[in-house]
Amino acid sequence: KLHEEMITLTDALNTVEFDDYYVILPAAPPDWDIQKFIQSSDCSSGKFVSESFLYNSGTNKEFLTIKELQFLINNESDA
Repeated sequence: KLHEEMITLTDALNTVEFDDYYVILPAAPPDWDIQKFIQSSDCSSGKFVSESFLYNSGTNKEFLTIKELQFLINNESDA
């Protein structure tokens, strides 16, 4: 895909950033403690992203070459 939107502006309202990943929390209040989840779900505490946060491929600066794609496809069974 050349363009994919993983976290939209609407999702940003419920998105927590950890060191290596993002978590989109449910829109309806969950039955569990959100603050405890944010503080104890990873090695370090997470934090809410800004309301204007977007996560999409539009800002990607590195695309795979044809040779890199072919290598990944040919070595898929090694993964």
